[in-house]
Amino acid sequence: STETGAPTTVSRTELPSIAVLPFHNLGTSQDNDYFSAGMTEEIISKLSRIDGLEVASRSSVASYTDPARDAQQIGRDLDVLYLLDGSVRRAGDQVRVSAQLVDASTGRNVWSEDFDGSMSDIFAMQERTALTIAEHLNVELSPEEQRGVEKRATDNVAAYDAYLRGMELSRQWGSRAGLEAAIEQFQQAISFDPDYAAAMAGRAFVECDMYRNFDNTPERIASAERLATRAAELDPTMPDAHHALAMVAANHYDYSRASELLRETVQLAPKVARYWDNLAWSLAYETPPKGEESVRAALKALELQPHYPGAYYHLARAYIALGKYDEAKDAFDRMVSQDPDFSARNIGFAQYYLAIGDYDEALVWVERDTARDTA
Repeated sequence: STETGAPTTVSRTELPSIAVLPFHNLGTSQDNDYFSAGMTEEIISKLSRIDGLEVASRSSVASYTDPARDAQQIGRDLDVLYLLDGSVRRAGDQVRVSAQLVDASTGRNVWSEDFDGSMSDIFAMQERTALTIAEHLNVELSPEEQRGVEKRATDNVAAYDAYLRGMELSRQWGSRAGLEAAIEQFQQAISFDPDYAAAMAGRAFVECDMYRNFDNTPERIASAERLATRAAELDPTMPDAHHALAMVAANHYDYSRASELLRETVQLAPKVARYWDNLAWSLAYETPPKGEESVRAALKALELQPHYPGAYYHLARAYIALGKYDEAKDAFDRMVSQDPDFSARNIGFAQYYLAIGDYDEALVWVERDTARDTA
């Protein structure tokens, strides 16, 4: 956006910066991967509520899963001063979380601690980790920030556990069975805690995916709208609630309303690539398309998450809307270099060849897509 805020006394580069690396699951069961992923995300989200800290986005750290990772190299890659490295070991109701704060320039530990407890202590562990980091980096918290860090989406451990499972399953957006399993987990979370806004937003979003891809019954989209609206009432500052409402609007083909809601979403959470990517998508679908703004949103998503095939797809779509066909072809090629089997590959190239008037080649790509669907 072109708006400039009031000048701040501290330049962004002077703020202590930190990246939270994906926590390792040290448990015997791979089934607990969703839990360590949830732990990582929760700590990022808590630290992001502190104004005096620059926090790397979840999407920018997602690929650093190798246990033998080199802290100094990652610090240079992400341009941060500190890293939080950690692991989670869960056995039944017992959890051990180990966390180390590392100075990225030297690779040395600044602080480390093991938290041992039962599942019911998990929220306190997350809060304590975030507050201890702020303390070690000499960041003073305002009372409002302190409340932000201590704010809990739920106090119910069973609800939280079902929510994390739902989030993990919801990433399988191309699979009907995966989405149905996600809905079941979110529903379980809501039955454990009827005011769990995050679980409502999660389920609303998945209902939208189901509606768009597998089951376009009016009840499906009505249910999504009811859940997303309730989530936004319970927590007006929750990005996921605005995001889900935007998806509901898009499924009603009201793309300008969807863009409006997605602009609110990226204001609430400016560091989530997925939100910028969806904004790029809805802007290009408006009538007439908002091509320039769509290009900017897609580029913002790629700045946050450089290896994001979906954002390259939406960047290409935006360039087509602007009549910039060479740039569109380049973006589609980059999409394929990130993921050769990306689900929208064929339809993307079909749109490109259609736009430049090569109907024979467009048809070849459409037929490839049809063959893929029936395979």
